[in-house]
Amino acid sequence: MTDPLALPTRPRIKASRFSLTRQQAFNPMRGGHHQAVDLGEALWRCEFETTDLPRDEGGAWRALLARTRGNQRTMLLFDAARPRPIAYHSTAKTAAPLASSSTIKASSAVILASAVGDGVAGWGAPQIVEVDRTNGRVRLTGLVAGATISPGDMGAWQDGYARRLHIILEAATADAAGEAWVSVEPVPPTTASAGALPTAFAMEKACGEFVVMASDAPFAAQPGISVTLQALQIIKRSAA
Repeated sequence: MTDPLALPTRPRIKASRFSLTRQQAFNPMRGGHHQAVDLGEALWRCEFETTDLPRDEGGAWRALLARTRGNQRTMLLFDAARPRPIAYHSTAKTAAPLASSSTIKASSAVILASAVGDGVAGWGAPQIVEVDRTNGRVRLTGLVAGATISPGDMGAWQDGYARRLHIILEAATADAAGEAWVSVEPVPPTTASAGALPTAFAMEKACGEFVVMASDAPFAAQPGISVTLQALQIIKRSAA
């Protein structure tokens, strides 16, 4: 199986939007009631826009998009609006200062970041040790005692079947043992096997696997091009 592609080392993402899309059958009923039934898994859809890029970095993006061969190859993408837990965006709150792996310019919200997480996370090294599908939760261990997890934080993991990407729904704080139950969406899958647990729960640039549906990387003789893309998450069987 071909490995998914990673973003350029300095992707220079100016704006990103991640939203969940659902395939549902909706049936309005008398009295204002309704029925809604999922017809498939909820999938993430994302959009990216880069800053104006110099020639070398614009070329790296154009080459990356060419490597996707249309829809044949996938990419690992993270939400640049939440590259790590929001409680740890301050360099004073993490053992891996933001500047060591990313630089965020508040004036333009430009992310200059490595494509995949690096450094030591100030919140610990969380692992999923238990899945509660009924209540839409996962139990994490390996957190720093008192670590803060906030609504809107992102996390990704390998469930023994495929790569999963979740948004955290409710605030949680790790106990003295470094454990916390965390509510997530989409609901954890039934495919998660006991043999796959424990498994790492990445919260630094948490990546899902996506196929690029549309992109634009115009070429110009002068520096200053920007790249846009739209992509849809895929769930595919993994050898991992």
